[in-house]
Amino acid sequence: MPNRREFLQTGAAVSAIAANGVIAGTAAAVAASRPITLRRAIYDDRYVEGRRFAEIVSAHGVPTRSLDDGDITRFWYDELEVLWKREPVAVAGFTQFGPMFVVERLALERGLNVVLRVEHRSGTDGTLEHCFTGPRETLALASGFETLHSDWPGLIAALACTVGGDDSPRHGAQLATAEPMPRLIPSAAPPPSVVHYYTPHAVQQGYGPALDGPLYSWVVAPRASLTR
Repeated sequence: MPNRREFLQTGAAVSAIAANGVIAGTAAAVAASRPITLRRAIYDDRYVEGRRFAEIVSAHGVPTRSLDDGDITRFWYDELEVLWKREPVAVAGFTQFGPMFVVERLALERGLNVVLRVEHRSGTDGTLEHCFTGPRETLALASGFETLHSDWPGLIAALACTVGGDDSPRHGAQLATAEPMPRLIPSAAPPPSVVHYYTPHAVQQGYGPALDGPLYSWVVAPRASLTR
């Protein structure tokens, strides 16, 4: 598990190192508390921030998959269900609430837990708030988050790739960056509600605003990972 200084260096260098597929951190630091191994990462490509998250996770060697206009149905039936039938492996995401909720519920049925969850929401003072829930070690790495540059999706991706598999209780932290709330690409429209999550009637009828609330970054992992 990288220490705080190493993680901050990761954040500062994340743009420069992405092309080479390298995330900062020494082998000795990782060996001290081996990170959970991600096997998939999903993202909402209607957001620039989602695509940035995927870029950095992919640079770390994790296979990525974009959702269908924010809908998780096809990914679940075609890929994740098949994968989890073979083995309950760790998965990360950058999505709206609905897809995250679906994965959380289905993960619990298969012996996985949420080990990291970050809500990205608009603050009353115009800042972008990042509300973290995760292991103590991971939150310690994130404690300098708000002092870094504006590439917060890349930093979140780096954090997801280095989240430790410790067994500490979940802790919370709230940080803020002076960035605008992520917005849907103007041409993108919310999909029909297919699996487990709600689309307002006005949106279904085409005259309501885009479903564009808080975004979430998250990692689910097998419970066994938490006792290694």
